[in-house]
Amino acid sequence: MSLRLATIVLLAACLGGCGFQLEGAAELAAGQQRIYIQAADPYSPFVRAFEQRVRQRNGTVVGDRREADVVLIVLADETGQRVLSVSARNLPREYEVFYVLRFDVTDTAGTASEVQTLDLVRSYAFDETQVLGKRNEEVTLRRSLAEDLARQVMRRIDSSAP
Repeated sequence: MSLRLATIVLLAACLGGCGFQLEGAAELAAGQQRIYIQAADPYSPFVRAFEQRVRQRNGTVVGDRREADVVLIVLADETGQRVLSVSARNLPREYEVFYVLRFDVTDTAGTASEVQTLDLVRSYAFDETQVLGKRNEEVTLRRSLAEDLARQVMRRIDSSAP
């Protein structure tokens, strides 16, 4: 048992010494801590997930563009579902949930990045005898896609840090 404990302590020391941090543990870089979000729908799943991600990183979502260090401009925030396959009775058997995001990031100097598009897709099997459960699965998948997109946009903002 002591060998196992020593191995865990040694592994933790190595990971800590190399600068490894769990995702979300790092704070936003100086000059990127106040973020303004310009979006047609301020309550979309993506915007809510992104705001939560900013707060987790000790940042602030500001309500005035002039107070911001970074401006996230959401040009398209679309989600939906498509039928992937049907049964012999022409009933849906599998759906695909998608989320498309087009955005631009601008800093205080007005320097804009290139407009970027992110497109995520997940599929799930459908059973007409479990409609309520499958509806909940769709909502959960949509929320998961929005959180993945928020993580990816945050990584893009991190990579543009001075």
